[in-house]
Amino acid sequence: MFIFPIRIMELHLEAVVVAIDGAGHIKERVSDVSGFALRLDGIEIDGVSFGFSDSGDVMLVTMNGENLSDDITTNYPARPHSPIMQIGFRDPAARLTANTLNKLMRRMNKIFPGHSLLIRDAGKAD
Repeated sequence: MFIFPIRIMELHLEAVVVAIDGAGHIKERVSDVSGFALRLDGIEIDGVSFGFSDSGDVMLVTMNGENLSDDITTNYPARPHSPIMQIGFRDPAARLTANTLNKLMRRMNKIFPGHSLLIRDAGKAD
């Protein structure tokens, strides 16, 4: 069993809001994300706090918490109109980050039915 040292860190990501159908397939990209960013800002999941701000049609996401890792995979589907994938991890140390982001996507869909997030460009704060 691996034991990872606890590190408080900040992780930055970009997110795109998409409208989805009942099967979870992307219908279209949402162009104005300001209302989404305002409503989601300050959410906390499993001890990780999220900050959201909008930058046109993209949301800038900041995650603050213990043992976060940018070694995750994107959830962009490989083909248009495909179902949205789960966030994955490339290293076991990133499992917490991936699981927390997947919970965020489910929470997003409860707050805004018929919508989800596509996550990309994870990076640690300087």
